[in-house]
Amino acid sequence: RVYSHKEERVLPLREVYKNLIYKENNKSVDSVGANIAESYGRYHYLDRIKFLHYSRGSLLECDEHWLELLFERNIIDQKEFDDFKKVASKLSLKLKNYINAIYKSKNELIRQLISINILVSNNILIS
Repeated sequence: RVYSHKEERVLPLREVYKNLIYKENNKSVDSVGANIAESYGRYHYLDRIKFLHYSRGSLLECDEHWLELLFERNIIDQKEFDDFKKVASKLSLKLKNYINAIYKSKNELIRQLISINILVSNNILIS
């Protein structure tokens, strides 16, 4: 439900607080996906990784801070809490693996370029 400014003034404080936590949690959740998407638009691997780290930070903010508040204040129940924790854990692992794959890919390319350079400089590689 969307509240107008007039309705918010008469809402009980608990509802206003609950809405605030939901909004902040949603911002951090949205930031996870937005930063992953933005990383795809980056050409340099370090830029890509930087945005993936931002994404992981937003995920941790959501998982370790806002989700805990929602649960502690009985705004969400145990099942919702557990379900989100499972999703966050899987996404965190996937982000970690993706970041590592980018590093590994870049390092492999560098090794290949060094090998080619050594072969060329020793006149072993003939075109």
